[in-house]
Amino acid sequence: MSTNTLPQRRTFAELYCEDHHLGPDDFEESVVRETLHPVGRLLHPLLRRIGSDFFAPDYDLVRAAGRLRRMRDFPMEAWEYGHHPKNSGFLRRVLGARISVGRFRQVMRHTLHSRLAKVADRVTAPEPAHDSTIAPFVMDPVLIRLPQRDRLHRQPRHA
Repeated sequence: MSTNTLPQRRTFAELYCEDHHLGPDDFEESVVRETLHPVGRLLHPLLRRIGSDFFAPDYDLVRAAGRLRRMRDFPMEAWEYGHHPKNSGFLRRVLGARISVGRFRQVMRHTLHSRLAKVADRVTAPEPAHDSTIAPFVMDPVLIRLPQRDRLHRQPRHA
């Protein structure tokens, strides 16, 4: 099969709306509600009702990720979300009144990869489950705790 005859991948937003039987206008709200941390779920209705733009970074992330067609593009969106000018303050950073990027990644991966498995005559390896997305919003290397590279490549010792 030539690359010209492969079907065009649909966006995360299109696939999510189809899977959840939603119209395009309901996409952002549904994803935000599904991926908020518990504190965010409690505050979301109240802050939305008073017209606050407190959740603007979260909606920006959902909007940007909704245009993506593959998981490998998500880490940049997550990084931008972590550095959004309004993604600061006690409620967001300490109490977690924001989207869980890990949960968001799971929702997105499930939505995109479940469809890739259904595409006929498509021979591709799924993207790895750990896509190296670093988005715990405090980009301090001490807090991130990435695995040491030498541990990943260490050969077993022979006794």
